Amino acid sequence: PGSFATPSPSSDSANTPHTTHNTHTTHTMGAWTALVLVSAWALLLCPDTTACGPGRGYGNRRRHNRKLTPLAYKQFIPNVAEKTLGASGKSESKINRNASRFKDLIPNYNPDIIFKDEEKSGADRLMTQRCKDKLNALAISVMNQWPGVRLG
Repeated sequence: PGSFATPSPSSDSANTPHTTHNTHTTHTMGAWTALVLVSAWALLLCPDTTACGPGRGYGNRRRHNRKLTPLAYKQFIPNVAEKTLGASGKSESKINRNASRFKDLIPNYNPDIIFKDEEKSGADRLMTQRCKDKLNALAISVMNQWPGVRLG
């Protein structure tokens, strides 16, 4: 009876293949499989789980109590002139067309940023790589915060 094969007393046990079934191992493997599946489903279905990690978007986010609105034309924060020490910090030096660092400037053709270009020369788009990276990041933040608004 059952599915277990037992060797007959008259046969040679060394030449007869037989199967043994370890029920304890089967039940243990089934329990582990079930535990893993239940744990995976719990992690996938619980949206309130938080994780620690680098960068923005992980952990506790600050909640803004005030409604954020885009700046008006000619409005700026902090409310001081652009070239003052409090607004932009100490400048290293001016870069004019004859300066050796002028060749290091690169144009920014990001379509999400509106450049004045009053001279029609494209000079308003020239900037350092660091400035370009920061400006592009700001443009993305503006578009995420206020859909349809471009940086200009």
